[in-house]
Amino acid sequence: MSQKRPAEQPACGPERAPKKRKPRPPPVRLTDVHWHYRLDPMNHAPHFPTRFTGMADTFPVKTEEPTDLEVGQVLFSVKDGSPVWKYLLVVSFLGHIICFAGPFPGTMSDKEIWEATAALHPLVPGEWIIADGVFKSIPQMFTPHPMPEDDETGRLIRWNNILAHYRARVEHINRVVKYHRMFQSFRSDVSVLEAAMKITVHLSNIELQRFPRYWPYGPWSHFD
Repeated sequence: MSQKRPAEQPACGPERAPKKRKPRPPPVRLTDVHWHYRLDPMNHAPHFPTRFTGMADTFPVKTEEPTDLEVGQVLFSVKDGSPVWKYLLVVSFLGHIICFAGPFPGTMSDKEIWEATAALHPLVPGEWIIADGVFKSIPQMFTPHPMPEDDETGRLIRWNNILAHYRARVEHINRVVKYHRMFQSFRSDVSVLEAAMKITVHLSNIELQRFPRYWPYGPWSHFD
């Protein structure tokens, strides 16, 4: 009596559905820093519900001692005690970078840097940016009040503490950008620094937008 042979299985095993390909993430474009983002209707703070749109500060990137003496004198910062390149950063209340510029030589003051980059951060009438005391002579910069000796109620101390609380946000974002190892003591051509900083700032801003550090507050216009 003949026996039927079992059906032969394909050599590669049972057929499987083809795997679905994961969609590729969109390409990262270095256009994620926009000055008009400061007008986001959620970019407010409880103590500054209108007219205030951000905080400004500069930070240094230390570099090696130039072989050219004249270049070294231009880069040398008395405050940092070494040759540095300086960058300007402006952030919103949401902690997003809305303006950055640089590099500038260490001998340039923060006031000179702000004025030299005026085209990058135009302010509308009645708009204010929070900054520290070195910006006090610049129009539309809101800086700490000088402390008089007769402030018996402590009103100005409390107000300056509020300013410091919000101004700390730009200092926090400064650290996010500059605390990469390559910026601790930069040793290369300034064109490399410029390219590396641009990439770092934009990618950091993408991360800050995806993972916010500060609560939004709004929504309403800044100037109504």
